Amino acid sequence: MEQHGPHLPLGTDTVIAQALAERVACELNGHVAEALPYGMRSDPYSGGGEAYPGTVSLRPETMVCVTFDVLEGLAEDGFRRIFLLNAHYENAPLLREAVRRVTRRHPEVNVLMCNWWDLPPRSEIVGLFPGGFPGMDLEHAGLLETSLMLYVAPSLVRQDVPFPSHTIVPLGYEAYPESSVPDVSSGALASAVGATAGIGERLVGLVVKAAALAARDVFGND
Repeated sequence: MEQHGPHLPLGTDTVIAQALAERVACELNGHVAEALPYGMRSDPYSGGGEAYPGTVSLRPETMVCVTFDVLEGLAEDGFRRIFLLNAHYENAPLLREAVRRVTRRHPEVNVLMCNWWDLPPRSEIVGLFPGGFPGMDLEHAGLLETSLMLYVAPSLVRQDVPFPSHTIVPLGYEAYPESSVPDVSSGALASAVGATAGIGERLVGLVVKAAALAARDVFGND
């Protein structure tokens, strides 16, 4: 629940996660759990930081515990193959820790975890950018997320304001306290100019195809 520029809602990551999960589940004949709307704190270097009003985050220990509780609940209900699809960059290391704890406690459970942006071949991703690929580390509220939202939830995209056109230049280092970081509190780290629902549809197809392949590789074809 964090800033995604002037054009996308605070819940962008949640909307994208739910939409992708539903489509992956259709491919795999799976069940879809509700998306977890709150995640790890927004990092200034990958999401804009915590200054933007409405950004609500969990502490690291809370994130691990909540994820563990949800996964354990699924395990105790009898689920043995769980696909954990992440849509918020900062969540990843904490999700891994929760998964490790669950699979140690429930060795009969297999968990496949991935970030949606790591699934499609990078060559396919690069080809979606009309003005050049800024790098995935800057793709926050940029062309990919904006295109996804235009495709899966167009009513939530503000099209009465210009899409961000500026891509920040990475510093190459991190400085603390974070008040010394250049202001990127809007969350728009890369240009979203050129984003379209068509690109979003193409990207969804790439993600779903790669996710289904990964699931069959890890869980088997049955």
